[in-house]
Amino acid sequence: MSRRGAASRAALALAIFLAGPLSAAAFGFAAHRLAHDKAIGTLPPPLRELFAGNAAYLREHAIDPDLWAISGVPGEGPNHYLNLDAFGAYPFAEIPLSEAEHRALQGKKASEQGRVPWRVGEVYRELVAAFQSGDPARVLERAAVLGHYVEDSHVPLHSLVNYDGQLTDQKGVHGRWETEMFERFERQIERAVLPAAAERIQDPVASIFSVLRESFAGGQETLAADREVAGTLDLAETPEDDRYDDGYYSRFFEREEERFVARLTSAAHLVGSLWYSAWDEAGRPALDTSFRFPYVRRQTRMILATLDGAGSTAIGDAVARGLMPNLAGVRRRGAWARGVAPAGAAASTQALLTGSDEAGAEPLWISAARQGLDVTTVLVPETWPFVPYLREKRFGADFGRSLNLISDRGERGIEEAVFTRLPLRPAAGWKGPVPSGADLRELALRVSGVAVDGLLFDDPTDPVSGFDTLLLAVEKDAARAIRLKPRPAGDTADGFQALTVPLAGGPTAVSFRLFALAPDGSDLLLYQAPVSPLETSRDRVRSAALQSIGGFVGHGSVGAYRSGAFGKTLAAGGDGTAEARYLETVRLAARQLGRLTEFAARRTRYDLLIGRLPDVAEGLATWGDLLDAKRRGYDSTLAARLRPHADVLFRIVDGCVGTLAALAGDDAMLAIAAAEGPLAVAGPGVAAGVDLGVVRAIDVAPTLSALLGVDPPARARGTVARMGMRVF
Repeated sequence: MSRRGAASRAALALAIFLAGPLSAAAFGFAAHRLAHDKAIGTLPPPLRELFAGNAAYLREHAIDPDLWAISGVPGEGPNHYLNLDAFGAYPFAEIPLSEAEHRALQGKKASEQGRVPWRVGEVYRELVAAFQSGDPARVLERAAVLGHYVEDSHVPLHSLVNYDGQLTDQKGVHGRWETEMFERFERQIERAVLPAAAERIQDPVASIFSVLRESFAGGQETLAADREVAGTLDLAETPEDDRYDDGYYSRFFEREEERFVARLTSAAHLVGSLWYSAWDEAGRPALDTSFRFPYVRRQTRMILATLDGAGSTAIGDAVARGLMPNLAGVRRRGAWARGVAPAGAAASTQALLTGSDEAGAEPLWISAARQGLDVTTVLVPETWPFVPYLREKRFGADFGRSLNLISDRGERGIEEAVFTRLPLRPAAGWKGPVPSGADLRELALRVSGVAVDGLLFDDPTDPVSGFDTLLLAVEKDAARAIRLKPRPAGDTADGFQALTVPLAGGPTAVSFRLFALAPDGSDLLLYQAPVSPLETSRDRVRSAALQSIGGFVGHGSVGAYRSGAFGKTLAAGGDGTAEARYLETVRLAARQLGRLTEFAARRTRYDLLIGRLPDVAEGLATWGDLLDAKRRGYDSTLAARLRPHADVLFRIVDGCVGTLAALAGDDAMLAIAAAEGPLAVAGPGVAAGVDLGVVRAIDVAPTLSALLGVDPPARARGTVARMGMRVF
């Protein structure tokens, strides 16, 4: 059960409710879920059949009003409490049952001190209307919300001005009672909560006032118990208040167990009774007891990956030619789209990720976080800087408790470099396990202003005569060096090795590849991959991510390819070596992106994970004109030589699709989308083999509705409407 203070406290986003680390955000929701579950058991048939069949929905949406408060919905805070002692003394006969009369008497003070009885009355009337309309979805939605406010009124500290012990040096007692104590002793509490059968309630508002008076009397005793069982010493050198240790909670529960169980039992009984009463007042209409919500929030996870630089037409052709078996497999298991989106669809699809000020729409990931879902984004555009979505509250609240944002800041960081003729000199000053032999030569290069030393030698285990190995190290430390051997470009990124370089932003893994080396060292082709910056909204995630992936590359080196640094291109009379070398840099970028996505999927908590597939736009653009048979001066021979290299880009993307499919498994949805619309959606609840027809932006019902049952708020509906999505 949760709590809101006066209007000035409402924007604190459940600070009282959480009363602890952000990772514990869901703990306080457990009591609401339990009370709703117990309330279902109080209902008579046929109500029980409808409600029990949708128990998962009712449990999950029992917390919606708290999520609205977290999200900064205007006026939501006071709906959760009423500070009785702000208006007189027990039994508070001065407070009228009519809110209009109350406001006339108290003015601004009335709304500041809460309004939970009248909020219960409002939602109760809405539930009656829902029953009369015959809409089971609306019935269940209003029932879930009504139950939340009823349960809040049963919390002793929802009726006091001293709601959190802030006036008696007991700050945090609110969370200790309703959240921490419940979490620690949930099993004992759950077994003891046995509410009586639902009964007809004539006046919901009057019943809540009666509950609040009981809560107030219990609140005084709860404060006294907290004060008496707390320890006496709070050590200054410890991060938390030592008075509230395990012993405290054992003593506190011993004192409060009976009260907690009684209040939760009463709450479940009154929730069930008001559900029953609303149905009775509506005339006991016939109910569709077979109705089930097709998707329930948090029952399904989703991985959504976007692909830039290749529209659905190009992808469809690649799939048809057998270049993308993993994507084809996702299509077979789920829904897919053909055709091309109409004008403006790309903008609508982009609005999924970035929002649209013009449409008044917020990003999909904000809509999910707004509803309490855990969201991780990987390189989603415009997530950097993070502050607008956190402290600056661009979308009305600080969503840091739900968001885990990983960004490359939209920057290239350290650019790639290609080294060829580097001056050689006799080796000197090296330390560590230096190779034996008299013929050692060293070279020097710089990475973002930092000196990197190279050591050339003839590996005795290698049959090649002459220099065949290059060590790269910082400060000539051979113990920390990487070892590179020249070899032709291949179909993996295994030829790259990462060297840790002490750059201004901290130790950074920089990847190198030795494509060629003359036996006498007079010439070489040493490629240094770019380094993209990596930032995370949670400090600890950044270091863990970089350690897991071994440095982030970000993109392939199309610039070096175009400039001829990798050798002559096919268009310039080359033999394909330059293209193979460029594609190996794309493979490196794809590998590192895959590792980052896998880190996000395995090491962060998410209901929705939004990532991206390798960006192949530059490569396709570079070769596009040469492959276009309609272009003037088209060279069919050159196109035939280029086509296999261009096709590799699709295979690289498809390899990443395979990684995502493995991460999603059978339990999570996987959605692949290009700018023109969805390419494939598969996972729990998605009909297999469904052709969605010609795409309208990202017109696919499961994409949002199966996104864990998310129903976006009004400000997000612009995007949703433009995408043609059904929202349950």
